[in-house]
Amino acid sequence: MSYGKREGWWDSDALMDTLRLSTEDYSAILNELTRDKRTINPVECREHERMQFCSKRAVLQLKHADTHRPPYRVLPNDVSAGGASVLHGFFVSAGTPCDLALQQLDGKMLSTAGTVVRCRHIVAKVHELGISFSRRLDLSQLIQDQDAKVEAENEAEADLGQFSGDVLLIDEREEDRELFSFMAEELGATPHTVAQPDEARDVIANNSVDLVLVRLGLPDGGAAAVAGKLREWGHHGAVHAVSCASSSSDQDEDARLQAEALAQGCNGIVSAPLTRDRLADVFTGILHREYSGAGGGTTLYSRHWSNAKMRPLIKKFVTILDSRVRQLENLLAQEQLEEFQRACQQLGESSTSYGFDEIAQKLTELNAMVASNKPAEELRPQLAELAQLSASARLPSAGKR
Repeated sequence: MSYGKREGWWDSDALMDTLRLSTEDYSAILNELTRDKRTINPVECREHERMQFCSKRAVLQLKHADTHRPPYRVLPNDVSAGGASVLHGFFVSAGTPCDLALQQLDGKMLSTAGTVVRCRHIVAKVHELGISFSRRLDLSQLIQDQDAKVEAENEAEADLGQFSGDVLLIDEREEDRELFSFMAEELGATPHTVAQPDEARDVIANNSVDLVLVRLGLPDGGAAAVAGKLREWGHHGAVHAVSCASSSSDQDEDARLQAEALAQGCNGIVSAPLTRDRLADVFTGILHREYSGAGGGTTLYSRHWSNAKMRPLIKKFVTILDSRVRQLENLLAQEQLEEFQRACQQLGESSTSYGFDEIAQKLTELNAMVASNKPAEELRPQLAELAQLSASARLPSAGKR
């Protein structure tokens, strides 16, 4: 049977999946491939710009001369007008003709002929195939218009809410302080900036500062010396050093300064230059975030949602959360308090891991009440509050990010 010569060949009942990768493994491999691309020499760049094209349906038909094989389900990596990169479970020789079907924005499949031009081993059974198309593709059928994509991402960021809290940057460079203030305000935080460490004392005394960022290479001891002073001045929040290596020759000195800063009480290192995304990553987990919920009620979102790798796990957790609470209700109804306490502890740890701190706090309170031998009658109102919190756990608007 010739699978690649009939319309709809990509819907074959004999479709083979040689990878069977989990969402987490697929995401990790794509991230690694993206890092690899950043090291490509500009001279070696391709004729057509490659665009990321993942989590879409893709089917590959290899057209060997001696036999006709069933089509394979493959996982796309990126696509351009002239070719694509996909993940496949077998080695394929360069020069092998093929057909590739990709899912369009409207859900229909777009099929094009091509040739495998390279195959490289990634990890385990995963291989990356580079495919050159025999005709130029119109990418508007496959990838969302960039302006519309940016607008959707901005809407999704609005859904995630604004940070609230005071943040301080200690940096002698005026332009860096001005840029930091702009980005921090845009994210919802209240920024403070000073040029010299001693100026930070008044800021600490007069404000409840949640986070201090210190440039690693400041004179007179840098971030390591400043971290100790901040604690003496009464700062109990986080302190992060901002790395300042600008060339490979600076990296050894930068690494030494980083180690000193961490040893003297800095909680982490932020890579320079500071960008809005990097600030948002640092703010997450340190600053409070006000979320916008529909219907005027309390709506809970994971504080880890900005981490793309965590999203599949968070989605699964939200899906099963209701059943886990019902399990607690059943255990309490049967007064199996030992099992109830164990289940509270397990769900509390999961809630913390997936970024639902309010739910984790309520579970901690329940756990403490059981440990104090509180009767079931006193536990039930607290469990009802937990059920309300769990019911308010949400994911940001579908399709926006």
